[in-house]
Amino acid sequence: ATANNTSIDIRFTGITDQSNEEARVDDVKVSSWPSNVAFDGFESGDGTGGLGLWNGNWTLSGDYSFDTSGEYEGDYHLRLRSSTGYAQRSANLSGYGAVQLRFWARLNSFDGSETAAVKVSTNGTTWDTLRTFVNGEDDDNYHLYTFDLSSYGSPATFYVAFDANMGDTGDY
Repeated sequence: ATANNTSIDIRFTGITDQSNEEARVDDVKVSSWPSNVAFDGFESGDGTGGLGLWNGNWTLSGDYSFDTSGEYEGDYHLRLRSSTGYAQRSANLSGYGAVQLRFWARLNSFDGSETAAVKVSTNGTTWDTLRTFVNGEDDDNYHLYTFDLSSYGSPATFYVAFDANMGDTGDY
């Protein structure tokens, strides 16, 4: 069925300071008005949870953990740390139109050239960076970001990734 108000909601939190640099991800959902197509609030605490049209579990690498402090909603969030924290997952958007990517972000104390990025792909190889968070955007308040993804069509495999690029391997 084609839906006019399909979206992927991601509540992404990046929090850093000089000794504890990290990015946090919480509550990921793909929705088609008025219901969710896929949802994951990380409540499994291990990247295997969620409901709906996900194509498998989260692929996680580098410095990451599931944490229970500072989450946007629920009991858990995914924390990406250092320059190696990375998470990606794909959803099946076949037959859905007017797709949007929406997420909440909260940033605190980015230093120098530290960044956190949100990326998308239709093939898992070629990635488009939708947003790079940089020093100066770190006011420690949540902000909602929305991106029109209609130019990507309705692929059966649509990837979303979060990439932490903060400090060195000692940062967390």
